[in-house]
Amino acid sequence: MREPRDEGDIAQEYQTRHNAAALADHQAKMAGQAATPSLLICADCGDDITEDRREAVPGCTRCADCQTVVERMRKRGRCASKEGCNG
Repeated sequence: MREPRDEGDIAQEYQTRHNAAALADHQAKMAGQAATPSLLICADCGDDITEDRREAVPGCTRCADCQTVVERMRKRGRCASKEGCNG
């Protein structure tokens, strides 16, 4: 027979399930991104995307500078598209 569970046991079980689901979701997203090759040239400004960035962010379509701009705009609510302001 199982011992009665307290709030700590319930919270720990919930957190374990939540972490496992989040990890599985992240792994699925990364597997999908890996199937999409990174661009060599930024879709926004036309500059080269560095090899370091392409390796660090598989499937990237923007250089680091343009991605930073898009993320800042999105954070401020000026960019509704999840893909970016120009995409």
